Amino acid sequence: MRFLKKIVHWVRTRDNLWLKVVSLGFALAVWFWASGWVYNRTTRTAPLTVNLAPQMTLKSVRPPSVEVALETPGQLMNLGAASDESPQVVCDLTETREPGTFPVSLGERNVRLPFRASVVSVSPDRAVVEIDRLSDKVLPVKPVYRGEPHPGYRIAGQTITPPEVLIPGPDSVLRSLNAIETEPINVAGRRESFPEDVALKAVSTAPAIQPRTFDFSSIAL
Repeated sequence: MRFLKKIVHWVRTRDNLWLKVVSLGFALAVWFWASGWVYNRTTRTAPLTVNLAPQMTLKSVRPPSVEVALETPGQLMNLGAASDESPQVVCDLTETREPGTFPVSLGERNVRLPFRASVVSVSPDRAVVEIDRLSDKVLPVKPVYRGEPHPGYRIAGQTITPPEVLIPGPDSVLRSLNAIETEPINVAGRRESFPEDVALKAVSTAPAIQPRTFDFSSIAL
């Protein structure tokens, strides 16, 4: 009889153990499920990207970046899946084919996320984009010198190869240019002619214009 009671007690103990195991497993499953509904709020700095129609070019965008407030699932944050990712904010002006300055509203629809998150806000929520037609113009190359030759010497002339260059850029900027200057050429203390490779000076208001290298094959002194 006593032996039977021990068996019953052992079975009951085993039943309670399995119940505890099942309960623990259920609790863990609920925790993992619920943690997906717990969101952490973070703020990321995102650059402003402007999509344009063909033959249009960007002159300026203000501000160049914005702050994006996000709510990210707790599981994603715990796993570090979003730790090194950055959102992008995109302004779509592909339907705009006239030059000008345009205010653009920014919101959730503009944000491109590489991970699962909800956009809470974008600050500031407006941007100003200035665009122009992309054009090109043939401009003569104008040398710029720095310093003075040795006393008794002067710059008698120069040979530039090529003497002109086709410059792409915003139409409004190119219309105001009559020549494209070089980066300064140092002639300080020079006594004789010399060859020099020199780049064009970048035009700050025209990001489409890229400096190129020109050969001053003969600078006569």
